[in-house]
Amino acid sequence: MARSRGATTPIRLVSSAKSWLCHPGVDRRAAILPADAPEEVTRVSPLDASTRYLQHLRRAWDQAHPEAPFDQQQVTVTIPASFDPGARVLTAEAARNAGYSSATLLEEPQAALYSWIQGSGGAWRKQVKAGDIVLVVDVGGGTSDFSLIAIRNARARWSRTASPSATTSCWAATTWTWRWPTWWRANSRRMAPNSTPGRCAP
Repeated sequence: MARSRGATTPIRLVSSAKSWLCHPGVDRRAAILPADAPEEVTRVSPLDASTRYLQHLRRAWDQAHPEAPFDQQQVTVTIPASFDPGARVLTAEAARNAGYSSATLLEEPQAALYSWIQGSGGAWRKQVKAGDIVLVVDVGGGTSDFSLIAIRNARARWSRTASPSATTSCWAATTWTWRWPTWWRANSRRMAPNSTPGRCAP
C-alpha cells in the first residue's frame, strides 16, 4: 500500500535511502529527502530515513513474533560491499537509533556466501576447493556489484579478494558482460594462483 500510495505523490516519497546514505556528495545527516520535494514538504535525512526503515522492521518482528522479542535476537544488518567507511558508520548509528542493541554489520556478498554454504547442506565442499575463487554477483535495480571471495581451506575459511569499490565501481548490468571477463582474466590468477578457471557453482 505504501509503495502504490507513494507512486501517486512522488514529491512526498523517500526512496533509495540506502543509496543516499552512501552518497559522498551530500550531507547524509541533513534533511534533503525527498530530493525534489517543494518547500512545504517536510524532509528527512538519509540517516533518519534509514533509522525509520530499521524501526519498522523491529516493530513488525515484535508484532509477528511476540513469543520471541526482537531484543532477544542476534541481529545482522547487511550492507553493500561498496559502502564507504562513512556509510558503514551511519548504518551502525541508524541501527542504534532504531533500538538495535547489538547488531552486527555484514557485507551483502558475505551474507550471500553464508546463505549458499548453509543451504547446500555440506555439498559446497564438492563444488569448491581450497584456492578457488567464488564470484558473487548482486544484480540490483540500477547497478550490479561483483565481489570475489577466495576459499582458503575446506573449513570455509575465506577472504574477499576484490569488491565493487576496488574493481568495478558498481558497473551497470548492461556493461559488465564485456568488461568483467577482461578484468577477470587479468587479475584472477594473481589473486588466487591455485584457482581453476571455468569452475562455478550455482
